[in-house]
Amino acid sequence: MGGKFSRRRLLIAGGTATALVMGVGYRLLGQSPPARGQPSDPTETPEETETSTTEAPPTGAENIKDYGAEPNPEDPNLESAVRNTKALRAAATAAGEGGTIYVPPGTYFFGQEDRTSNVGFGENEPAGISIVGDGPSKSTLALTEHLDNGDESHVLFKYRNVSHGEIEIRDIAIDGNYENLGNLIEAERASRAFEMNGTGSISFNNVFFRGIYTTALRLREFNASIDRCTFEEIGIGGKDHGGSGHAVETYVKYGDELTIRRCSFRRIGSFAVNWRYNDGAIVMEDCHVSGTGTGIVKLSTGNRLEIRNSYLEAHTEWLTEHISTPDGEVPFHGRHFINKLFERGERVPTVVLENVEFHDCTHEAFKIRQAPIELHGDMIALHRASGPYNEEEGDNAVFRDYAWTGSAIRNIDIKRLSVHDARGDVFEVPNSNGAIETLNRRGNAGLGTVGDVEIETDNVDAEAFRPAVVSRDEVGCSFDS
Repeated sequence: MGGKFSRRRLLIAGGTATALVMGVGYRLLGQSPPARGQPSDPTETPEETETSTTEAPPTGAENIKDYGAEPNPEDPNLESAVRNTKALRAAATAAGEGGTIYVPPGTYFFGQEDRTSNVGFGENEPAGISIVGDGPSKSTLALTEHLDNGDESHVLFKYRNVSHGEIEIRDIAIDGNYENLGNLIEAERASRAFEMNGTGSISFNNVFFRGIYTTALRLREFNASIDRCTFEEIGIGGKDHGGSGHAVETYVKYGDELTIRRCSFRRIGSFAVNWRYNDGAIVMEDCHVSGTGTGIVKLSTGNRLEIRNSYLEAHTEWLTEHISTPDGEVPFHGRHFINKLFERGERVPTVVLENVEFHDCTHEAFKIRQAPIELHGDMIALHRASGPYNEEEGDNAVFRDYAWTGSAIRNIDIKRLSVHDARGDVFEVPNSNGAIETLNRRGNAGLGTVGDVEIETDNVDAEAFRPAVVSRDEVGCSFDS
């Protein structure tokens, strides 16, 4: 690597997280930032419990201020955003292929209208560039509002279809400024924070993704790990204008694994994870998800999906207030937990759930609409899944296979499952099979249609199980003082 720094030496362990929103986010929302250490909404956001420290600027990294970048936290005009964009590109060019750019403290709005992405690594700028900041409450890169909606330059960072090697994104905030971008869907445009093409691996550590109009991360076939990151208000603009918007969109291929650990997802327009193509594996561990317009995972393909030690909640009142429903359409206010919507892969995906607590969706929790899945797990507790928030669709079962489309939940192998307070039945799975050792249920319409699923012990009016799951203040990025 010569004089360049080692990315592996720069990975840091995040402390326990807070969901304090930094000053730029409040400016975008037209609010004043709260005093340090005080939550913006004490009913939803925990107070800061621990701080973390970041390292000095890494040896060999190129400081964007050395190339003309200046903080412009009020996003005054396009000229200042273009200046910062040119500085980002110049710093990347100076760093060279596989190098690193450093974002010092400050809020840097950037953007430029004459390219299809603001920064294109592996095209105009060198491939394999890492981006390191001084912590997500200090270093912010934000998309300017002063862009033409008819242009294509709303993608912040695009890694082109070349070999990129190992990339690291850490200790930074990425703000998409969706409130001020207008209707990109109508203009047939989208805004994403990172679009990963080509080959290589990327790690996201201690990154705060906020306000991305469409999708925060489009990973395609890239190897990726996401650790101690917070995704907040992602895809809200896209969904509210009739499109879609996911926190993470992946094409992870067979033999590869996407890991998502100790992350917080809050207020997502469509899905927290949209698995579009290929047959790899996804592991979500110690995650907290609250408020997803369509669901937690869109399972269009895949070989194995594991969710462990995680708290998941689909419907929230915030979604009802902030995602509008077009006339005649079903609202996107927290529909599902897992939705098997398409058959795009070559394998039947196995879903493994261990120590999972799920709350509040408007439709089926498990909607197996096209093609089968297998379901294994233990200590799964479902509360108010299917119904309480949707008068028209609320009588759907919690687990449902669409038998006439060839869907099914096959080879069910669950040790302990509890289902409480759903308006519909627990099951509508005539095409499914397998076994559940212990089912605790109460407050549902009934057991429903179980197909060839054997329930060894059916405890009616029993208490819910209590899985070991994380709380929101234990995960996500660390906002240091």
